[in-house]
Amino acid sequence: MSTPSHDAESTEGDIAAPSGARLSGLTEGLSHKNEKGSLILFSTSKSTDELAELKRSIENTSKYPVSYDEGTDRRKNGHFDLTTYSAPIREENCEIGSVVLYGERIRSTQDLVGSLLPVIPNGFLCVADTQTNGKGRGENVWESPPGCLLFTFVSRFAIANASRLPFVQYLVSLAIVEAVKRVRGCEDLDLTLKWPNDIYAGKSQKIGGVLCQSSVFRGHFEVVVGVGLNVDNDSPTTCINGLLRDAKSDVRLSRADVLGRFCATYESMQKDFLRNGFDPFFDAYYASWLHRDQVVRADVGDGGMQTMTVKGLAKSGALLAVDVGGNSHELFPDGNRFDFFRGLVSRRTRR
Repeated sequence: MSTPSHDAESTEGDIAAPSGARLSGLTEGLSHKNEKGSLILFSTSKSTDELAELKRSIENTSKYPVSYDEGTDRRKNGHFDLTTYSAPIREENCEIGSVVLYGERIRSTQDLVGSLLPVIPNGFLCVADTQTNGKGRGENVWESPPGCLLFTFVSRFAIANASRLPFVQYLVSLAIVEAVKRVRGCEDLDLTLKWPNDIYAGKSQKIGGVLCQSSVFRGHFEVVVGVGLNVDNDSPTTCINGLLRDAKSDVRLSRADVLGRFCATYESMQKDFLRNGFDPFFDAYYASWLHRDQVVRADVGDGGMQTMTVKGLAKSGALLAVDVGGNSHELFPDGNRFDFFRGLVSRRTRR
């Protein structure tokens, strides 16, 4: 199934606190060729000297040429439009997305940002028109079609925020939905959230996903967040603009418009998240969540299955469920055996 995200079936949010949880290693030292020419570096915040130094560092690390751009309007060629994108970034003085590396055709924005971690600033973002080696759950890779918003950014968190990291994937997913639905004419779009990190149209059509990876570097958690969202391609399911057409709306969104709005929305939400955790966002998250009171069967080991009812998210970021005896459990997806729509959660972890 070729879906417009960084995964083939369901992206895996491998962010975890250090207490017995997983930390995904980031691929380093890979070559990342923009098959249509040089990578393009753009910034709303860096000085000429800072940008020149960053350009040299990216070229030395990636081994591919980088050119500058001051915000070229690329809409006529169907490419990502930096002018449209940068408007909300400038207006809100965003750090996230204030430095952008753009390529028409990149192997993987996730791998590229991961390889550049030692030299890029907080909030650095990479966006591509298409990907030839998109990343998802496990080892899943594929070529992403045109019309999809494909980007990766890095956000740095203090070690003290370790316990909050599992919620970053939920915050990003919610910010995508909020950014789209805050556009006039898009308020009633039926965008929903499938646990742990997929974005759906209604209950059956996947239109996007989130992939989070983290590592510890220089005393901080480096969280690399990859997002894929089908904005303007009706294959193989539907897209944002397809939903708008079905609703008889005259509104149409571009990838650049969605990404600029997302950066502004997410940065504001992340500031609140760092102060107060995920508590301010539970109501909005559950309003779009597909799973409240869903009955699932959990694999409890040794081939045993137990029926449980989903109640929400646990404080650890896991899925909180209650069995028929009223006992609470924390559940995690377990590889390809995880299929929420078939009512199967593969692993019971804590009781």
